[in-house]
Amino acid sequence: MKLHLKIIIISFLFNSLTAQNYEKDWSVINKKLEAGIPVSINEAEAFASKYKNKLVQYADNSTQLYSLLANNYYNLSKFEKAEENYLKAYGYAKIAIDTTLKHIVELSLAIYNYNSNNLLEAEKYYLKCMAGMAAIYGQSSREYTGIFYDYTRLLIDLERYKDAKPYVDALLFYYKTMDGENNKRYIGLLNCDAIIYQNTGNYAKAIEIYSSIITDNRLLNIGDTLGHIITISNLGDVYREAGEYNLGISNLKNAKALHYKYNVRDRDILSTIENNLALCYKNSSQPKLAEECYNNSIEIRKASNETNTESYCSTLSNKADLLRMLGRFGEASELLLTALEIRKQRFGTKTENYANAVSNLANVYFDAGYYKEALERNLQAKEIYQEVVGEEHQSYGNCLNSLSLCYLYFKNYAKAEECKLKALQIIEASVGKNHYRYSAYLISTYGLYRKTNQLQKAEINLKEALALIERNFGRKHELFAEAQLSLAEVYALQRRFEDATLLYFECLDYYSGQINAYFNSMSEGDQAAYLSFITPVFESYNIYLINYKLNKPTKDFSEHLKRALRYQLQLKSLLANRSAKLKKEVEASNDADLKKIYQDWLLVKNELLNNYKSTEPAFDNNELYKKSSELETRLKSKLKNFASTGAVSFDQLKQNLNDNEAAIELFKVNEALNDTQSVIKYGALVIKNKLTAPELVIYKDGNELEGKKFNNYSNGIDDQLKDSLSYGAFIKPLENAIKGVSRIYVSSDGIFHKLSFLSLYDPFTKKYLIDKYEIYQISNLGSISKNAKNDLNPNLTANLFGYPDYEYDFKKNKTKETIESTQIVVKRFGLTNLAKLPGTKTEVEEIAKSLAAKDWKTTSYIEQFASEQNLRKVNSPKILHIATHGFYLKNIESDDKLFLGFENSAIKENSLLRSGIILAGAGPSTADSLNRDSENDGIVTAYEASLLNLSNTDLVVLSACQTGLGDEMGSEGVAGLQRSFTIAGAKNIIMSLWPVDDYATQMLMTEFYKNYAVSQNSENAFKMAQLEVKKKYPQPYYWAAFVLLKTFN
Repeated sequence: MKLHLKIIIISFLFNSLTAQNYEKDWSVINKKLEAGIPVSINEAEAFASKYKNKLVQYADNSTQLYSLLANNYYNLSKFEKAEENYLKAYGYAKIAIDTTLKHIVELSLAIYNYNSNNLLEAEKYYLKCMAGMAAIYGQSSREYTGIFYDYTRLLIDLERYKDAKPYVDALLFYYKTMDGENNKRYIGLLNCDAIIYQNTGNYAKAIEIYSSIITDNRLLNIGDTLGHIITISNLGDVYREAGEYNLGISNLKNAKALHYKYNVRDRDILSTIENNLALCYKNSSQPKLAEECYNNSIEIRKASNETNTESYCSTLSNKADLLRMLGRFGEASELLLTALEIRKQRFGTKTENYANAVSNLANVYFDAGYYKEALERNLQAKEIYQEVVGEEHQSYGNCLNSLSLCYLYFKNYAKAEECKLKALQIIEASVGKNHYRYSAYLISTYGLYRKTNQLQKAEINLKEALALIERNFGRKHELFAEAQLSLAEVYALQRRFEDATLLYFECLDYYSGQINAYFNSMSEGDQAAYLSFITPVFESYNIYLINYKLNKPTKDFSEHLKRALRYQLQLKSLLANRSAKLKKEVEASNDADLKKIYQDWLLVKNELLNNYKSTEPAFDNNELYKKSSELETRLKSKLKNFASTGAVSFDQLKQNLNDNEAAIELFKVNEALNDTQSVIKYGALVIKNKLTAPELVIYKDGNELEGKKFNNYSNGIDDQLKDSLSYGAFIKPLENAIKGVSRIYVSSDGIFHKLSFLSLYDPFTKKYLIDKYEIYQISNLGSISKNAKNDLNPNLTANLFGYPDYEYDFKKNKTKETIESTQIVVKRFGLTNLAKLPGTKTEVEEIAKSLAAKDWKTTSYIEQFASEQNLRKVNSPKILHIATHGFYLKNIESDDKLFLGFENSAIKENSLLRSGIILAGAGPSTADSLNRDSENDGIVTAYEASLLNLSNTDLVVLSACQTGLGDEMGSEGVAGLQRSFTIAGAKNIIMSLWPVDDYATQMLMTEFYKNYAVSQNSENAFKMAQLEVKKKYPQPYYWAAFVLLKTFN
């Protein structure tokens, strides 16, 4: 929302109207007025009270008296009292002998309402007084023309640009004729002309006018420094709307610098500049800088005691819209509710600005998934708009567009289309087709017409939008990419794949560039929100690619596949990758202040974790989220070059593969067929060093793969049967692509995360894959390096955790004698029991022996010492080994206020709280409903694991059940322990996919460490250990439960 130019408050004093035989007291007041001596409020009110029965008799003087009181109250910012007295003056003016008084008070009320932002009331009084003022001053007089000038500016603020344009032209001619072109009024009118052009979509003309005023220093030459700065600021805002964000930012920064250079006292324009800078940063995908500028704008208003103004509310609303886009709905709604209350108290509920805040709040509710509330709020806003601005105003059109989205969600397609088309008509009539909003609404019709299978209508609208955007904003504008993507999807749905190709290429290059330019500088929360927006864009391309390949199997897709791989490598584990890199850079830094900020940030994250343990679902964490975001912003701003990133190409990747190696990038797509049906498909991009492009293998029936076929695999593992079918389902499609290969790197997606590839049995060769291949799971193929050397770190340290005493009560420093608390843990964690694991004690002891024999320094933690507190203290050991129970809860069905010690709604919403490991003391702390200590409660969630310091840790071994499982996060992989230990810094992670046998696990780990202690090669040591266990326990259930994940670290 663009902030309006500042309106100068005008005060009127009336000429004294002397009444014959008027009391002596009035003559005292009258003499002061004639001499220009102020009359105090107390003096005036005392007079009014004393002669209240004579006020009607002397209506002329009473008009002046109450006008005087109104002006005094207005100057004290007591606006309600000011309005009350203006209206009293108006009442007396209507019966005054001097009929001109009525018009003068009407003008005062017009000015008062204009400055109070009651624009429709202001217009009403201007229309009442204009004819009378023309009679008083003369229609060609400067005085009347000044009033007409302010009325014209009012029309602009009312967004009635077509009405205002001829008046601006007439006024320009008047002032040019009277005073020439180098005067404040004439140049001010040029600014008004530019505003009209900007808001009707003629950005080139607006830029031309502003640039001319600035280049010629026309305002500086007449001593109007503030006007010069405002013009530069306005130019920056035009560039923003035109999509030229860098030019917008440049001009706004220049305006800000000049404000300080010339020591301008007006803080209102400085706040406006910060607000408009924020809009530029927001639109150019730089949310961190946008939020900083919004905060600056808000603080300037607060410092100037302007928190009850419309400008302040506008900035709150703009910031709320940024937070909405970032998924920070709680903070956004708080800001909007604040703006609503201010507007309600200041202007009432029947104003356009109040309706704007209601509409903005509806948008927050919609994006947060509260669709019923969003619909109700939009209908509330619609009623207000209808009453105060009418059904032809663009604000009403904006509201109808939002209503259309609500109706679309509730499948009321007829109502959705009616609102959408009416919104387009209103925008076209009010600001024209060249305005960005018209193109945006055209693009948004695609969602409706896709749902209703009216793709030809969507195509027509999208082509019109593309033409308008290219002409008015250029091809690098975000709206252009959005329209390209939508049109590409229309063509893909119509099986016009070739028509879709170049559209996909150009728009995905745009979005890829946005990620490279801005992603790293965002906070973690903002990154997650941005990924939730951007991931479907690239999934759309993958759907198109799979369907195109199925439709034209013999076509050369080399360029398509290279792009698909590049996009996948750019997105895969992007958020976890950035988080891990941040931690490593802090660790490597010598900046004490940087490390202090980082520690403060971790403390806030731990405080959030403790708050999740509150039994009150409404616990207010918004301030902590805000503090966390601010600390992270400071952190990243101090890290040089942290914002730079790039993507690995096919050619770069294949050069890092040997002749006997292949890399497989798996990806999942979910293609919507209609409102109720969708189909899952999988693609596998196979890369070998002799290929000229990736090879695409397609799994057409992903639904069956995830259902019947995976269930068959899982049952075969659990029942210890020789599974002859799963190879055909999961590996057979890849056979030709991996021919001649013995080592395979796999970056999984979807159901493949739950697959232990080496456990698959080839019924044709009668061999398991472990006997044919080396297969390594890897979080991102881009981290493969042909020249990677094993890190033979001379500092050989290992921290070993096992055999935890789950019943140890740290408050009493003794083990509980009853097992009631462990039964609570068993119930809540979905375990069959929480018995001690004696095998893990032996496991830890044997591992310690193997490592010590090769001069490793080991520290073992067992029984009560296998605690969360000790785990939190680990400091990047070479090896971190944890042998205990693990858990993963896909769904939470309990209605208990606390679950796993966490507030129920918090754990349902945060997947990182639903997987983890169980350490000493878990029983008593879980049973204690008053426990708020997350740092030693024995429940180490994935959230907490991500905060560990493992920056130089080569290997994490999670010797527990189901530690490889978690919620699917698309390109981010699995939101569980594997992702968290990756963020913590681990290079390699060994984890389990199903409940493991205690003794087989003990043997696997013992064998693994015998080899690893010598070679420090996790891949070879792990395979040798698996083969050794396989000799004693031939079924995959025993030797294939654990998988090795190589991370990007």
